[in-house]
Amino acid sequence: GIAIHEQTIFVTDHYNNRVQTFDFDGKHLASFEVLPNPGGITADRDGTLYLSHFPVSRLSNEKHPDRVSVYSPTGNLLREWGKTGNGDGEFDFPGGLAIGPDERVYVADQTNRRVQVFDKQGKFIAKFGEYGTKPGQFGGNTNPKSRVGGPQFLAFDKAGDLYTTEGSMGRVQ
Repeated sequence: GIAIHEQTIFVTDHYNNRVQTFDFDGKHLASFEVLPNPGGITADRDGTLYLSHFPVSRLSNEKHPDRVSVYSPTGNLLREWGKTGNGDGEFDFPGGLAIGPDERVYVADQTNRRVQVFDKQGKFIAKFGEYGTKPGQFGGNTNPKSRVGGPQFLAFDKAGDLYTTEGSMGRVQ
């Protein structure tokens, strides 16, 4: 994952369980350790970082909970939320994240075929999406337990509209 805040580029390093920081010329500035298997990353207006975490990695047989973690820009763990499952606030391979114009945290809950919405403290607010091939549905052309159905990555435009990617259908919604 990649996020930019002010003059710093933040990159998740999934296999090394860390976030690396760079300037716009590509100079490595720092690295800090994070919870296992980081994937998606986004930054809010203050530079607070939100990361999603997969439950497993191909380099380890150890299983960890699906979750979102929150770090200061310098790498201090502030809080985390979520667990593996399909209920409200639970995840199955969370992917990309985005902070909306409403300052809410939007999380691509890939294998659950939905986007979940939280406040910045991790309180569940809403969800949308389901398994299928129609607009607002995700991954209906692949196995329901395959995370490649998405939604995978999220981004907001200037008007506040949310866009999602979906690898199995090869589309943006």
